[in-house]
Amino acid sequence: GGRAQHLCCWECVCDPIIMATRNLGTMSDSVLQDYHTRRHTSGLNTEELEAPLALVHSTSRINWLTARYDPDDSQRLQLLATGEGGFEELLGSLDDNLVIY
Repeated sequence: GGRAQHLCCWECVCDPIIMATRNLGTMSDSVLQDYHTRRHTSGLNTEELEAPLALVHSTSRINWLTARYDPDDSQRLQLLATGEGGFEELLGSLDDNLVIY
């Protein structure tokens, strides 16, 4: 009784280079050009989030933020809250009546 062996291609499946280039053969030349040379954006106005998000990614004590779509401008994200208390504090800031990011 030997042990059954199976082939695992975890590295192939999870390698970011392989994942990013897997479907390049199906893209047109113009799409391929855009893929590497143009900045793509959703068009959302996120200016209000830039400074707080930079704090979350820095050595600041702020470690979370929440945002939502501005009720007066669907192309703008609005900062709702920031905090230093981690996941539990973040959970306490959520509102079941809002879609929060």
